[in-house]
Amino acid sequence: MGNAKSSGEFGADVSRHDVTMKVLAAQKGERVFSCSYNKWVSKGKYTSGFGDFTDYTTCREAHRRQGVLVKPDCSEGRYFIHNFKNATQVIVLDRQSWWSAMISLPRVSVPMNTTPSWLYSDLRAALYSKQDGTIIGFHDGLAILQVIFDRNLQTPIFYILDLEARKCVGHFKIDYIRRQWFECYISPGKRRILLRPDHLTRILQAGSSYEPDMVTLDPGLDINVQDVDPQFRRRALTFNPNLGDDDVIFANGRVIQFYSLESKEVWKNEGPYELPASMQQIRSSRSGDYLAARCVSPVHSKEYDINVVVIFDFVKLNLLLKIDAKGSYWPVSEVINLQVFPKFSAGESSVAIMKNRTAKRKVYVYKLPVVEMKLKNLCRRVILQLVSFKECERLPLPEQIIKFLQWKRE
Repeated sequence: MGNAKSSGEFGADVSRHDVTMKVLAAQKGERVFSCSYNKWVSKGKYTSGFGDFTDYTTCREAHRRQGVLVKPDCSEGRYFIHNFKNATQVIVLDRQSWWSAMISLPRVSVPMNTTPSWLYSDLRAALYSKQDGTIIGFHDGLAILQVIFDRNLQTPIFYILDLEARKCVGHFKIDYIRRQWFECYISPGKRRILLRPDHLTRILQAGSSYEPDMVTLDPGLDINVQDVDPQFRRRALTFNPNLGDDDVIFANGRVIQFYSLESKEVWKNEGPYELPASMQQIRSSRSGDYLAARCVSPVHSKEYDINVVVIFDFVKLNLLLKIDAKGSYWPVSEVINLQVFPKFSAGESSVAIMKNRTAKRKVYVYKLPVVEMKLKNLCRRVILQLVSFKECERLPLPEQIIKFLQWKRE
């Protein structure tokens, strides 16, 4: 299922029109495109309808985060490079589009419980000069920057950045038991921010506390910052545009759960599904019509005996595709495989999976089944198979339709 009816390699030297015609004529789950990973990065992603702002080359800071590589992609495949110009200014660069902005940061007090008052100002200045940070979450122009200082301090600072307006719109801190990076999830409408410590395998102590504190937002900004409920800290999660900002989806073994952030209750369970292993990753497509999950085993390993990607229909929650993605021969490649792929095409007509073979890495594109969706979404699906996001701006269409094609929210 997912690998059937394949017609062999469809190289990156073909035209976008050829791939589109093959997608339209293919059966669900049929492989419609494949090429080497290097060709994919240079040309194949545009030919097959994946020419968006996703960065397919970064190692996702693997040198700093050693261990199990099953990690969520909380930045929508974007790769942000940052540099602190001084204690109150940071430069953020999007490597894929080479967009950059310099953003001023407000000063946030750093706890110095054991520091004499006469040394406080000097040490505070030294800490800011050695600060380290990373973008831990991004969605629709909103980014979360976490800053950790070069001492054994237990209070990381988080800045909420509006990259389109090029300003810091809020900040908060978390008192935690250790120096730790965090996972960050931003809701579709950017009204909720969920956080939990990044322990690689998501094995957390149920009693550990890391509630956000001293949340400061710009006037008129409606954002709720909270931690993941203790009973769900070990489970993969995702927001979904069809559910809105007040509900999340958890992958609990072979079961999919719908959880309300308002009532703090699970209001729907689906499964168990016939899967080769439990789901360790889950993500929604841009429209929310599809769910993709990765099943791996054993979890505590850098190479997996089982590595399968499954695709679900969000409306009926039935299993649509099951694709074998086994292979782990280059550590950096496996990080990209686990954190960027599976990737839905811009029009969500197909899904891309990277597999590591003995000779080279290859990317395979499979056609997605048509699920229940509106006519305008079906039209967008076909248009974006032929036209990239940037090319949409040159179409003789009204501005509102162009924004709709580019998935821009009002």
